[in-house]
Amino acid sequence: VALFERLARNPRWAAAAYCGMGWQLEAQRPEDAFAAAKKSLAAQPFVENLSLQRTLALNWFGDLELARQAAEKISSADLRDQDGVALGVMWLYWSRREPREMLQLLNAIPRQWLQANAWAQRWPKDYWVGIAHDMNDDRRAAIRAWRSALTLLDQQQEDAGHAARSRALKAELQVRLGDLSAEAVVDSFRKNGETVPRTVSILRRDFDAVRSGLEKLRWAVLRYSPEFDPLRDDPRFQALLAEAEKDPKRSPHAKVSSAAQPAMDFADAKSKSVAVLAFENLSGDKENE
Repeated sequence: VALFERLARNPRWAAAAYCGMGWQLEAQRPEDAFAAAKKSLAAQPFVENLSLQRTLALNWFGDLELARQAAEKISSADLRDQDGVALGVMWLYWSRREPREMLQLLNAIPRQWLQANAWAQRWPKDYWVGIAHDMNDDRRAAIRAWRSALTLLDQQQEDAGHAARSRALKAELQVRLGDLSAEAVVDSFRKNGETVPRTVSILRRDFDAVRSGLEKLRWAVLRYSPEFDPLRDDPRFQALLAEAEKDPKRSPHAKVSSAAQPAMDFADAKSKSVAVLAFENLSGDKENE
């Protein structure tokens, strides 16, 4: 952090330095990350700090309007050419329940596959096209897109690092298409000693199977992500959401005790440890992993 602070003293580097600081702080100190994002945007808006503001507005503050305002300032070229940026904005439209905007964005991308970075989930674009059509109550179009996505998954050759994710995505698609029941998928994964995909457990409304994972998620993600819509009527999910909103590590609405660490004063950052984050990786989003 101290290194970014020193770089920010030079007006030429201020936007990039505060943006790098913000991305470094986003996971553990989102309030400080948001302050850094504002400083970066004030110096010069560009795709990485706009993506940072969108990420924090959506996934920490639950401010869907602020997230939309940031997304609308991202150029169409960046949305078309950068998978991480496009996936982040598409996730926003999904969270806002705006399937037409999702489809407009996806149709402008010429590639069949979307991947935020080398370590993240690799998606057939048609998976998300199907999600958008399904949200738009066009089941026939959703099925066509999901069939196309399943075909691409069957054709690809995955390394070991991505093979498990691909199997999980294929299982989810088979459930969505009605090729297999969720129960059959669960039995198959358990028989092979594999973890049942979270999405499959959610589709079958098995709250107990996913509870431990959900207890780690931020309040805004639980509140707005359509992934959890099948669970929203479950009193246990509602209680978990209420608990998340009271947790200062998971929600901006929680009251912070007087013993909690104060927000960082960037002017006093000299005493902090130094860490470096490559600027070229700043557009990656946690939600796309």
